[in-house]
Amino acid sequence: MLTDYERYQLEWMIEHGHSLKEFVQGLDRVDLDGIDSLEEAYAIWENDYGFGGEVFSNEREFKEEDLPAIMRKPEHETEMGRILEKGGALYSPERGIVIASYLKEEVSPRIEVYYGYPPYALASLVGRNSGVTVDSSIMDIQDALADPSLPRRFDHELADFASVDEFMSSRFPNSATDWLDVSGNTGLEDMLQLLDIKQTDNVREWYLLAFPDDELVAGINPSLTFDDAIAAIPTGDGFYTALGETADSLLRERIFEELCNRYGYTYDDIYDSWLNESPLPSPAISQQPEKIAVAAGYRFNLVDTRETSGIDLKGCGTVVTVDGHDYEVMKGTTYEDSRKVDDLLDSHGDKPISDYRKRPQGMSLKQAVREAREASAKLAEENGGTDDPDGKDER
Repeated sequence: MLTDYERYQLEWMIEHGHSLKEFVQGLDRVDLDGIDSLEEAYAIWENDYGFGGEVFSNEREFKEEDLPAIMRKPEHETEMGRILEKGGALYSPERGIVIASYLKEEVSPRIEVYYGYPPYALASLVGRNSGVTVDSSIMDIQDALADPSLPRRFDHELADFASVDEFMSSRFPNSATDWLDVSGNTGLEDMLQLLDIKQTDNVREWYLLAFPDDELVAGINPSLTFDDAIAAIPTGDGFYTALGETADSLLRERIFEELCNRYGYTYDDIYDSWLNESPLPSPAISQQPEKIAVAAGYRFNLVDTRETSGIDLKGCGTVVTVDGHDYEVMKGTTYEDSRKVDDLLDSHGDKPISDYRKRPQGMSLKQAVREAREASAKLAEENGGTDDPDGKDER
């Protein structure tokens, strides 16, 4: 049985006017001792007759010809490696199963890979998790997925790998996968637009997105929304009535799982309510990881406090307001700490401090300056013409 590469070798010879007879005659002139594969014999023939150019010199080159460029070189030379080493994130919409992010740790850097998140599942995150919006970066979403205090909104598998190469060889040893760089400020909305994935509250539209080859979609009530579906759960058989013409257990289970994703219930919560025709409990309340404002120079961003565990920070006296919450701006204590903060901002993006600086309520900047000058003048007058409380003019 010929391998794909061996078949390629023979087909290339035929296409370029070289007969199998010529090939065999050429081999008669060389020592074939120790040669036990067509690939080795072909290599000898190729070297003796000098047919290069389009010919791949070995099987690795042949296999890599149709692979994305980021997968053809050693890890440290690949675009994939460079993205992940900077604390980036990659997503494979084609397979619809992976979000991968490289977590920079001093002791054991690793790739953390999540399986079970096709595009429609990411789309349903919007508005369903506190703090996750269409403007959230994929890294923010990954934080939400990784937080152990959050209810498990999707069934997924988590795996750790020590390197890009280990991940690729373990999961995709012989296949090409196109990866989207979704690091930094790449928002969920931008990614969904890029993938042409629309967000929908309509059950039938969602099912068609999630399971495009399933004929069960035809029986779903075209006007049924997820709010309608969750309201019908405690009615027992009334759920099937609301669902439409298809009373199928697989369809029901899939919709139950998506209701868990969207409303924060466990599967048992929904199933027990449906089976016993009893009210649903209050859904679990999502708790976002605590955020901290870190800055380098005049720019800042909010990051998960866990990401600053190895950085010595100090307050700089400035307060910023983001989404109605106040945060004291923290900066690195040493040059090395500041460099680490800068790396964080590279991966999360940054904002100008001036646009978010907290102002006294009801007071313009001009008013604040005027009042500060008046207070300074009053203090100087009280201290005998100087700002110094002891009345001594340092001049």
